[in-house]
Amino acid sequence: MNASINITIGLTDELKNFLSALVERLNPTPTVGYTVGGETLQEEALAAHAAMEQEEAPVEAEAPKAKSATEEDVRAAIARARCRIIGDDWEDNKTSDKYKTYYKPLNAKFKEIAVFCGADKPSALKDEEGRNTFIAAADGLLVNATGEIVSEQPF
Repeated sequence: MNASINITIGLTDELKNFLSALVERLNPTPTVGYTVGGETLQEEALAAHAAMEQEEAPVEAEAPKAKSATEEDVRAAIARARCRIIGDDWEDNKTSDKYKTYYKPLNAKFKEIAVFCGADKPSALKDEEGRNTFIAAADGLLVNATGEIVSEQPF
């Protein structure tokens, strides 16, 4: 049993007119006048277009600029990860079980992330992109159900 299907795609005048009207409706140009009941509404179209531009301009101006990450930000990300995984008293309580269990693996994980970001250790990260990537990865570290330190997302 053989079946064959022939499909012919063409652009009819009706489809062309419909698509042109749709594009015009979605992207009105201020130089084209609109006719409603025989009256050209070009001035209203120009005013509406100018109003749309004024509404869009403040949104673009208010966009926050990304803060450049510094070495202090990298150290802060490391401290946040240690506080989250080992505990808030990780600096003072070096005899705790969590400190003994997670301190060295955390350091190894920080070095692993730094290598991925282009340096052999976190303090050697020189470019902003590498520091931002490191900070995001350090903030995503967690302890899984088996007690291993893993990333929320693989980096």
